[in-house]
Amino acid sequence: MVPIHSIPVDTSRVLSYFSYLPVRIHKEVAAIDAATMDAIERCTALGSKEYKQSLYRHSNPFGNPYALCHGECNIGKLKYFVKIIELIWIDDDITEELAHVDALEDHEVLRQGLRHEYDLNMNTAKKVFLQEVKDRMLTLDPVNTPALLMTLDHYLKEYDSSEEDFQTLEEYLPYEIPLAGYRVCAHLTKWAMDIHIDDTELEAVLEFEWTLGGVLAFTNDYFS
Repeated sequence: MVPIHSIPVDTSRVLSYFSYLPVRIHKEVAAIDAATMDAIERCTALGSKEYKQSLYRHSNPFGNPYALCHGECNIGKLKYFVKIIELIWIDDDITEELAHVDALEDHEVLRQGLRHEYDLNMNTAKKVFLQEVKDRMLTLDPVNTPALLMTLDHYLKEYDSSEEDFQTLEEYLPYEIPLAGYRVCAHLTKWAMDIHIDDTELEAVLEFEWTLGGVLAFTNDYFS
C-alpha cells in the first residue's frame, strides 16, 4: 500500500484563505520549515531585503506553502526540493533588480555549482549552497537525479535570456513558461514523489503540462 504523507487541514480555522475544496498538508511540517529556513539563512544576509521578503512569503496563517502544495512527496527528497525552489526564489528577488547582463552573469555562476567541470571558483553563498544540495541529492538518488539537474541547469541558462519585447501571446508563451519555472518545478515534483515516466508517457501528457505551464506563467505575471 502506498504510504500517505499528508493529513487533512481544518479549513474552518481560516476561512478566508481556503476554498470549499478539501485541503491536506504534509505531516512533516517541522522538517519542511527547517529546510526552508536553512535556504533563507544560507542564501541571504540577515536583515536584508531578500531575507525579509523570504520570511514574508511563508507568513501565512496555516502552514508552510511547500507543505500545503506537496503533501504527498517523500520527505527525504522534499527537503531538497524545498531548498532548490527557495534558492531560485531568492535569486529571482536579487536578480530582478540587476541590469540584464549582471543577472545573466549571476545565473552562470549558479550553473557552475551544478557542473564541476565549468567551475571557475567564483564562490558565492548561493553557489556553495547549491553545490552541497546537488551532492546530497545525487547521493540520495543517483539514478534519477542527473536528469533533474540537467533540467535545472537548462532553466538557469534560459532564465531572463531574452530582452525581446514580445508582441503576441503566441510569441511570449514559449519564452515565459520555462521562465516561470514550470519545467523545473514539474520535474522536482515527480522526482520527490518517485514518479518515473518514460518518453511515451511524457509525450501523452505534454499538452496538459504545457497548458498548466501557461496558467502558471500568467498567474506569476499577474501577481508580480
